[in-house]
Amino acid sequence: MKPENNFFDEEDFDMNKEAPLLSSIDRKIPFEIPANYFDELPMLIQEKCAQQKAVKITFFEQIILILKPKYLAFGMIVLLIGGGTFFYLHKTTTIAQYVPTSDDIMSALNDNLSQDDESLLIESLPDNSVASNEKVDNDQPIVNYLIDNDIDINTIINNQN
Repeated sequence: MKPENNFFDEEDFDMNKEAPLLSSIDRKIPFEIPANYFDELPMLIQEKCAQQKAVKITFFEQIILILKPKYLAFGMIVLLIGGGTFFYLHKTTTIAQYVPTSDDIMSALNDNLSQDDESLLIESLPDNSVASNEKVDNDQPIVNYLIDNDIDINTIINNQN
């Protein structure tokens, strides 16, 4: 069985019948390659490359061209971390300080101090400190010295002036 529209079968294919517009076009190549084109092309490319190399680039510009694409992101990260650390370490904060008055301290002690607290405070004192309400007389040796040497208050006042 043979298909009806088999364009690739050259026996039954009629170009004028199947594609009249296409068959009316001349069969010639409209483009031409210039003479010696492929012989001269490498020389033209080399000449243009040599002209581009003649442009002077300073040493600093060469360093920027080499380093910029590779290390730009790394440099920005280091700069941000370094700057953030610097500002974090050198920041100044002001804290409002409350200085209680003696009346505030006394009212707080009177409100919050109980007998239990007083006993805990007495227990926490070192052994050589005073833990009771008894008065310790540290002036007794001085008084004994003044009595033994017959020194009165007027002598002390006269010697100070």
